[in-house]
Parts: sequence; C-alpha cells; structure tokens
Amino acid sequence: MCRRSMTAAVFFGLLLTFFRYPAPAWAAGGAAYALYDAFSGEFIEEKNADEKRPAASTAKIMTALVAAEEGDLAERIPILREDTAVEGSRVYLEAGEEPTLEELLAGVLLASGNDAAMAAARGAAGSVKSFTEKMNRRAERIGMTGTHYENPTGLDGEGQVTTARDLALLAAEAMKNETVARLFRTRYASFGGHVLKNHNKLLWKSADCVGGKTGFTRKAGRCLVSVFEKSGRRMIAVTLSDPDDWQDHLAFADRFYREVEEREISFSFPVRTADFEREEGVLLASVALPLRPGEKEKLTYTLEADHFLWRLPDEGEATGLFRVFLNGREIAGGAPFFAPSPGRKTRGLLQSGKTG
Repeated sequence: MCRRSMTAAVFFGLLLTFFRYPAPAWAAGGAAYALYDAFSGEFIEEKNADEKRPAASTAKIMTALVAAEEGDLAERIPILREDTAVEGSRVYLEAGEEPTLEELLAGVLLASGNDAAMAAARGAAGSVKSFTEKMNRRAERIGMTGTHYENPTGLDGEGQVTTARDLALLAAEAMKNETVARLFRTRYASFGGHVLKNHNKLLWKSADCVGGKTGFTRKAGRCLVSVFEKSGRRMIAVTLSDPDDWQDHLAFADRFYREVEEREISFSFPVRTADFEREEGVLLASVALPLRPGEKEKLTYTLEADHFLWRLPDEGEATGLFRVFLNGREIAGGAPFFAPSPGRKTRGLLQSGKTG
C-alpha cells in the first residue's frame, strides 16, 4: 500500500472511531462539574468542584426541600401581587389564587417558577427573608460549605453562590425527601388551570434519570443537576456553565454504569461452644451487590445475634442480623442462616464474627 493510501486509511479509521464513540465524560466543557456516587458516598470525578459560582435555578432544589420539611403541604397559600411581579421563569400565577404548598412546589421543580418559589417561601416560613435564612441553615447541616443563598429563586445576587460539590450533596439529601423525590421525576403536572412540563429533558432522554433541576441566567450559564438510578446505585451529576450539559450528563451516566457489576457476596460468622473449644457451626450470609471495580475488597461486615447458651438454631434457621458497609456506609443487610458442624453440641456461644 502506498504511503498516501495508508495515511488516508488511518485518517478514515480515526474518523469512524470519533463518530462511533462519544467524547468521554471527563471532556465536559463546563466551568465546573462533580460526579457523586451516592451508593459509596464518594466523589469519583470532578473539575473545579469547590469553585464558588452562581448556579441559577438549581437553588430551587433547596427551596423545595426546606419548604417540604418546614411547611404543611396541604396548606393553601394566597398568591400576592408581589409574587406575580417577579422576573424570570414563571408559572404565571395570578394574585388571589390559593394553590396548596405542594402544588407550588410542583411549579418550583417542574416549571422552575420564580413566582411559585416566592409564594412557597412565604407560605412555609412567613416571609421570604426568614425562609432564606432557613435555606442557609439547612445548607450548613448538609455540609455545603461553599454555598450561600440570598433568595429562594436562584436569581443572580451578589452573594448567591454555590459549588458543584455542594449541589451534588444537596441533591443526595433532597432525594431522601419523599415529596421532592417524587416531583423530581414527575414529567407533567397541573393545578388551577396551570399545566406544567418538567424542564429536565433527561427525564425523556434516559430511562435511568429519576430527577434533577435545570438552571440558567446570563451570569451563571447553563447549569444542570441530574440524578440517575440503575442496577441499585444512585449517581448524581452536576455541571455549571456547561453549554452541552444534556450530552455530558448522558455520557457521565453511561460510563459510570458500564463499570457497575452485580456481585454475589458470601461470608460466614463462626458459632463456637460456650468454652470456645470447638466450632458448633456457622452463620452464613449472602447478598447480591452492585459493585464497581475494587469495591469488594473495601467491604466490611457486622453481626447482631443472640448468644446461643441454651439452644443452637436449627439447620437453615434464620437468626440475627448482618450488615454490610462500604466506606463506612451501610449498603445492605439481612438475616444469616445457621449451618451446623458435624457432631455439634446442644449448647454454644456465639463468638464475634469475622468475614470468610
């Protein structure tokens, strides 16, 4: 083959490779991002994750969380003219309406309504100022050390800042709230003649996306928080000022879940005689876990079970409770089963278990 033909073949091959495989997630063009594995509690990828930046309507995740925790979801909140006058994205509420707090939160999370955020804040805390103070106190409890809120809408303010890392921690905390988690993944909702469509396009683009929040201002750029769940693991992606956020988040999720594999983990705890002279049997445990490379070696186990002073369990009998931990976080648990040793005694004592 001549040199020119070989060069053309190599170039054509590289071109096919470029179009066949998407750019890797770590090539995200955003100013900052963080990828958080909520299963292990680890940040597995990041770029400028602690850089304080405006993040637009992603602040509404905190607005919804605090309102859901502090307010009465069934309470009707009168809409004031000052709510309807707020700038930016709106549900187009009208003064005099009285939606419930839960309906307002749908407007906050699906339609990113600044009018709904203002009304929800006042309804849950009495005033927007008091509510914003609650937002900052809640951020402290979560450990969001780079975040400060000046309003519940996310509109740009001199001191309204957060970080990609903080937003990932916030999303993980918000998913623990039943109301917020449900609204996160809701595509459409309506109340009082208002029809809402979730701004998060990933709910349509990925079957694994279970929620998130968009945000945009000229100052903040395109901001996106996404929550994915697949194979028993939850992953949270955050990008700030990223013009290609939809594709970057899909690439993050694709690469993350390609590394997850369900592994059957088995271990045993010895049961010994009262004088510890011999083993009477073992408590056997087995659990299937979605693990990433290298995590099996990091697992630790504990067992809670009675001392068998008077009667050993029957063969196959479930007894006690085992717990499985990854990086100190409990990820699984259940009841182990007793398997006797040949010639076991009728009295025994459980010794502290170790993994097998």
